[in-house]
Amino acid sequence: MKFKNKLFTFVLKFILFFYVYRSYSLDYDTVLNKFVNSNGKIFFAHGFIGVKTLEIFKNIIKISCKKNRDDKENMKMALYISGFLWNLAKFKIKFQVPYEKFDLTFGINSFFYDYDNYFISTGCMYLYPGPECIFRRIGFGGIHIGYEGYYTDNINKNHVFSYNISGIVNVIAKKYIPFDLIVSFSPIIYQNHYKFYIELNTNFSIGEFIKKILIANVHYSKLYRNNWDIDSLPESIDGDKKIMEHFIDKNTKLLNGQNSKAKFILVDGLIWSLLYNTRLYIGIKIL
Repeated sequence: MKFKNKLFTFVLKFILFFYVYRSYSLDYDTVLNKFVNSNGKIFFAHGFIGVKTLEIFKNIIKISCKKNRDDKENMKMALYISGFLWNLAKFKIKFQVPYEKFDLTFGINSFFYDYDNYFISTGCMYLYPGPECIFRRIGFGGIHIGYEGYYTDNINKNHVFSYNISGIVNVIAKKYIPFDLIVSFSPIIYQNHYKFYIELNTNFSIGEFIKKILIANVHYSKLYRNNWDIDSLPESIDGDKKIMEHFIDKNTKLLNGQNSKAKFILVDGLIWSLLYNTRLYIGIKIL
């Protein structure tokens, strides 16, 4: 009930704000004309193809080739298919305005950053901040602002190559800190006079990197004890018990010096983050 009331209040405030702002100050034609007169561009692209997409597809093929699959494998197949289809939600809208020798860019990304895994585990819905829930696993959407430079001085050619560096405020499904900061880098962006657009992009999460540092240095099983009590978990979520046992074991080995902290932080927190979030965006210039 409280949620519904808050939602209703938010919608009402939004409608009132929109009505007042539209009535007194906003002229859409003027805004659009100024954007066009400034040689502004708008791109819409979709990021279905990525490292995770290809890995999930490989696992789907691997399981589908088995003749006699058990219930566990059928469940994995269903999860892989849902993870594969989840990539259909990954799109971006980019606004681009020339500024001196480079362009300013801003826009919106949806579901673009993945935290460690393909899926949100069941335990993340009610155990907090339990294993792997310090930062949850999906970024719902991000607002980005950045800088776009060109590899060639003449940007009016039929084939244009550029690069982009952006900062993104990412909205995540986290209970206490619902935002994360992402550094986005696109080393190759191509567009032509047919309005075709393609972008190779990767992302680095500052929050995820901090999480890896914490995992390597803080004994989490001594904190929030109720969330780390394996025996208290219902029998129906055996998968979550395995996740918790794996996480506690990893945390313990790091603290005892059995595993290298530096390697864990740099490999898991940096290299895998960049690799697993590498994605190819394909789209068009719509203005």
